[in-house]
Formats: sequence, C-alpha cells, structure tokens
Amino acid sequence: MIVIRHNAKVIEGQVAVLNGTQYDIVRISPNENFGLNRYDFLTLRKHKKVG
Repeated sequence: MIVIRHNAKVIEGQVAVLNGTQYDIVRISPNENFGLNRYDFLTLRKHKKVG
C-alpha cells in the first residue's frame, strides 16, 4: 500500500512502477476531505508477466 496526493487520473487497472518493479493498482481508497491536501491510498500487487 502506498499513499499519493489525490489524482483523478489514477484508476484501478493501471500499472505503477516503483524502483523498476511493476505493480498493478488493485484498489484506490480516496480521501474525501475538502481542501488542497487530499490523498489516495493505493493497494498494489506485484505485476505478473504474461507469456
């Protein structure tokens, strides 16, 4: 799990790359507070290579 600043362009099913390793975004838990400091909690799973 990682925390990022809120970004509506980040959606489930996308792939995140951290330290050269690919992870699937499996769940997004947005922070619904008002104001500028909103964050999203992302649940990641290591990307499985196909083929």
